[in-house]
Amino acid sequence: MKKTFLSTLTLTAGALLLSGCALFNNSISYTDEIVVTKTDKPVVIDGKVTDEIWNKAPYYSFVLPCDRLRDWCSNRPVQEGMAQIAYDKNNVYILAKFIDDDIVQYGKDGDHLYSRGDLLEFFAYNTETGHYWEIYGSANAKSTVMFFENAGRRIFPEAIQKDDKIQVAAVLNGTLNNSKDTDNGYVVEMAIPMSIFNSKGDFFKPGTKWKVLCARYNYSKSFDNIEYSTTSKMKKLNYHDRDSYLPVVFK
Repeated sequence: MKKTFLSTLTLTAGALLLSGCALFNNSISYTDEIVVTKTDKPVVIDGKVTDEIWNKAPYYSFVLPCDRLRDWCSNRPVQEGMAQIAYDKNNVYILAKFIDDDIVQYGKDGDHLYSRGDLLEFFAYNTETGHYWEIYGSANAKSTVMFFENAGRRIFPEAIQKDDKIQVAAVLNGTLNNSKDTDNGYVVEMAIPMSIFNSKGDFFKPGTKWKVLCARYNYSKSFDNIEYSTTSKMKKLNYHDRDSYLPVVFK
């Protein structure tokens, strides 16, 4: 798997020394593909991370968009996260682990959960048909599925697929919606039925061409603003920038 380091700043050696910016030490390496690993056993969606596949599937760190870098040079989020993806004939499985000092989410199933609190978003884009999905799994174990025919028909709220259901579990190391204490983090685990893709004539399997993105909304009492991060290198914050999604490699 190829990886490249952050290279968005051009600095002279003298300027680098004066700035005290440890450019590479503070940055997370980027990947240029997402390996989706096949599992022979269905994953139990309980957020306990006990399934064998999570010991095998590669994990991908969340990084800041290039227009949201920390300290002018680091793509490392204040509160880090990682994601893994697996599949079998029936489901796509997503596991994400997040450091979080203030776990918050007030939404319900079918909501625009990104405006209601802490969230994992999974985007799946079929590069052959132009179809793509935006699927939420939240810190309070709620979910929403949205489908877009293509980027030119991104229409809300009609995109919400009320009949499409996914399994989602969240395990919190902390308390939900309590800003008076300090939390440690949470885990989100999802199973997305293959039937969601198949119903639109698409198939998520070897031999097909997909690009994906895992994205995070992180709300916290300790931030001046929401912290956004993704598994892709993104020049500007735009989770619908499909050019920045990464190609899927099925293994």
